[in-house]
Amino acid sequence: MRSAFHPQAMMYGSSGGQTIAAPIDALYAYIEANEPPAKTGEPHQCTITSIQLAGNAASVEMVQEACYGNDYTNYFQLVKDGGQWLIVSKTYNGTPTKKEPIAEEQLAFQAS
Repeated sequence: MRSAFHPQAMMYGSSGGQTIAAPIDALYAYIEANEPPAKTGEPHQCTITSIQLAGNAASVEMVQEACYGNDYTNYFQLVKDGGQWLIVSKTYNGTPTKKEPIAEEQLAFQAS
């Protein structure tokens, strides 16, 4: 993932009532400190919903579902430098993932 981001990239976002403004290293630290969705059983999936391109600048919108207990809308700003596209900033909004009740919970509720 580090190769996708400019070394001086910044991250800004909102999740759980917190607003974040931090160097991209904070994202790396968060990912390293937490179990990935594949290990926690979250049905994580990403969808690119928009790409805007103007010469050597671009903006990408990506929706992430079920990742670390949240659904995210991410906005990435990129620049092309020396033939390589690099993300220079990430802005996001996170909302708690809507979880479906498991079958046992449904059965227990219906039985009472």
